[in-house]
Amino acid sequence: EIKAIAAAVARRGMSIPAIFFLEAHKPLTSIVNFTAQLCAPVLIPLFGRSKMEEISRLLEEPGKVEALIQELERLRESGQN
Repeated sequence: EIKAIAAAVARRGMSIPAIFFLEAHKPLTSIVNFTAQLCAPVLIPLFGRSKMEEISRLLEEPGKVEALIQELERLRESGQN
């Protein structure tokens, strides 16, 4: 799940902006997760239930956000940006 997200971000050449964004908003992950769950009835038709569940699982634990950051950095260093 984390590797797939990181690979998709890297394919689009957005690793550096994603790393900056995630680092800046890491302390807010619980608030963002709560807001996403609150807005789920509006967001599910736009993104689909499976994508919303994936985002929610990612934001549940700060450790997962950190793992995503580390995977993005690993891909960037290996030249897969």
